[in-house]
Amino acid sequence: DTSNTANNDTTNVNSIGHCTINNEKYIAMDGLCDVYRIIFENSINYKFNKTKAMKRKKMAHIKLLDESVFDNNSPLIKMLEQIHGIILNWKPNNNDTQLMSRIYPLLSALIPLYCRQPKYLQITFERLLTDFPKLLPLSPTANDAFDIKCNAVSCKRRIAYSLLHIAKRIPHICVKYIEPIWKQVMDIIKANFSTFTHKSTPHKPIVCTNTNTNNSNSKVIMASIMELSEGPVCHLFELLVCISNGLTDPEERMKVLSDLLKDVVDNFNSSDIQNVLNDSKQFANMIQFPMSSHNKNIHNNMVDNNTHNVD
Repeated sequence: DTSNTANNDTTNVNSIGHCTINNEKYIAMDGLCDVYRIIFENSINYKFNKTKAMKRKKMAHIKLLDESVFDNNSPLIKMLEQIHGIILNWKPNNNDTQLMSRIYPLLSALIPLYCRQPKYLQITFERLLTDFPKLLPLSPTANDAFDIKCNAVSCKRRIAYSLLHIAKRIPHICVKYIEPIWKQVMDIIKANFSTFTHKSTPHKPIVCTNTNTNNSNSKVIMASIMELSEGPVCHLFELLVCISNGLTDPEERMKVLSDLLKDVVDNFNSSDIQNVLNDSKQFANMIQFPMSSHNKNIHNNMVDNNTHNVD
């Protein structure tokens, strides 16, 4: 819970009413994430621990809590169930990307709960993969437009990192739900690539009516993550590979990875993607490459080289 003082901090917000890093509510949430990380990452001796050698050496003098304290329907598991419910039900005002980016790592920290009550793992994956494709608020004409965009991209990265964190730690549990996860991930990937290749129908700008905004007349454009950065979407491919590590049968895992590659190749060879790749200007726009300035520099270099070659 955040204090009333934090709830009333309306000065440290950006032009669309989302928290800045100086906002008291953001500071409180960020601190809570650090507490969870210390407890669940650095204080428990997991049976499946794959901690890097350097980190193990640094922590050799620390007595860790044995993971077995969560066994036998421990009261600690009941506590984690309640925490999980609180995190899922907590929603910041105005879908604040800064605050939401702090919520997702909290969900990824509850590894002891997911190992003993896998149904909560399925709920977590559904929440993260449902939030991932949601559109992001931008304010292109605002003075802090770049910061707002960075916060939006960071929010999606946090979802991807949270999914990967869970999949890398407990692939043997995640693999139980590989089919629904696979379908949801591939639907997200296909939808985001289509956003890229169908820019003839951009999202309609809407006027921001949030009273917390510094500029009530500022216009907010809702954008897909793929219009800002392809990085978070690419992490979803990695997610499926990590989950496949939980398959004990090598042939079954090979089949899963072959299917994944087939989906990737089919997407890559689709007419939508090929049309982009065959159009240099559209491809440059896709990867946000400054085509005009690049061509100008090439032209200048060619002129300089031709000049130097004149006898």
